[in-house]
Amino acid sequence: MTATDVLSVVIVVVSLLAWQRNKWFRALAFWPYGVDRYRQWYRWLTSVFVHADMWHLLINVFVLYSFGNSLETLLRDIFGLMERWVFLGLFVAGGILSEVATYRRHRHHPNYLSVGASGAVAAVLFAFVLWEPWDRLLIWGVLPVPAILLAGAYLLFSAYMDRRSDQTVNHSAHLWGGIIGVLYMILVYPPVVLHFISRLIH
Repeated sequence: MTATDVLSVVIVVVSLLAWQRNKWFRALAFWPYGVDRYRQWYRWLTSVFVHADMWHLLINVFVLYSFGNSLETLLRDIFGLMERWVFLGLFVAGGILSEVATYRRHRHHPNYLSVGASGAVAAVLFAFVLWEPWDRLLIWGVLPVPAILLAGAYLLFSAYMDRRSDQTVNHSAHLWGGIIGVLYMILVYPPVVLHFISRLIH
């Protein structure tokens, strides 16, 4: 199994279990107040594996699975046996660092919680876009959409939902996750910038 396969399974299993036990859901969610006041650092990571509802879960796992395996294949050609660790580093960095802005904004709000792999998934998506901006994904199995356009639509949808949805789904993490994904990939493999420009033009 690839790292993408494992992560997808863990996300689904943990989310389903957390829905059955509200106590587990609250224990795993990102609670900025608890992180700041009670030093519950583990929440930076555990919140990635919990989702607010089935729709939230399906979207994140769909995008992760659609691009994660392809990205791992690309990374394997460059990093060899280190590919899985590079990919996991990307996922974790996106998941944790995309919550920094949320933490700063809500660390004094005891009632605020957020969950989801949004930041980590966005990091994977945007990292993939650096490699193959025009690679196409079949939406609903019939509609081909280039990765770079899907990434843009993903951000627009996130901005819209961030203004109108409940507190629990942290849609703003998509933007920061995307930024982290791009920066992470440039850091671990700087030539990807020229590769992206070349692919974008052609």
